Amino acid sequence: MIQADEALLSRARNVASDRGITFPQLVRQALEHEIDLKSWEPLSSTATVESGGAARQREYQPDAWR
Repeated sequence: MIQADEALLSRARNVASDRGITFPQLVRQALEHEIDLKSWEPLSSTATVESGGAARQREYQPDAWR
């Protein structure tokens, strides 16, 4: 669902119709153009924490609240 001003949505539907495509196709094209997926690269890793090896030198102890 897209929330926007009704006049903007109406204009977008008209543009899609003029181009001979559906409204969802127009939205997808606009997003791809805006985001430029060709230059986007996914993250190589997430949530990496550096401990300098300290975490391996002691026994695992869960947090007290668990």
